[in-house]
Amino acid sequence: ALPPAKGERRAVARRSLFGYGDIALRPVGVLLAMLRFLPTCFWGMAVLLIPLLLSAAGASKSTIALYATISQVCASVGQVAVGRAADRLSCKWVTVGVFSLSVASILGLALFPNRLDSLFALGTLSTTTAWSLSTLMPSLVARGSEPQVRGRVLGWVHLWWNLGMVVGSMAGGVLYRVMPGLPFLVAGGLNAVALTLVFLFFRLVAHNTRLSATTPDSH
Repeated sequence: ALPPAKGERRAVARRSLFGYGDIALRPVGVLLAMLRFLPTCFWGMAVLLIPLLLSAAGASKSTIALYATISQVCASVGQVAVGRAADRLSCKWVTVGVFSLSVASILGLALFPNRLDSLFALGTLSTTTAWSLSTLMPSLVARGSEPQVRGRVLGWVHLWWNLGMVVGSMAGGVLYRVMPGLPFLVAGGLNAVALTLVFLFFRLVAHNTRLSATTPDSH
């Protein structure tokens, strides 16, 4: 057989990108990236804006520190609980439940950006759901990829985590200048989109599993 042409070799190299090109082009890879990116846009906003909103609502520095402490304690408890629930129950429905709580809490922040009690309670709930979603990501990666590529898939997914933090922080600052609740309204919409993608992800994983089971080479 003739060796591949120079242009073809370059195309293959660009597609491969050290093994990440094929992952990035897979439908499951795209869905996993969006399931990581869209919720993280909110977290990029929340880290920047919630302390500012608490301060604007009259919270003292000690109250803001108390919020940070309580929200992280609740997030830790939530991660442990969600991890156990994902193992014992359906990962799909646990993910749907956490995303639903996330959307509700973020939209609550959009509705009440100036109330100290609402910011404290809803900020804590949204922090808990954000970290719980991080706990679920390895399970989603395991369901959507083969063992030999899971390390690269996690690397690909976390690239989108970083992008989400950058985009969320920048967009949150711009939108906050328009209206205090607007960043969370946008973030709630993005998380609602991610919630719909959860169903598409699990449908695609189930389809791929059935396809693999009926392929002779898979045995």
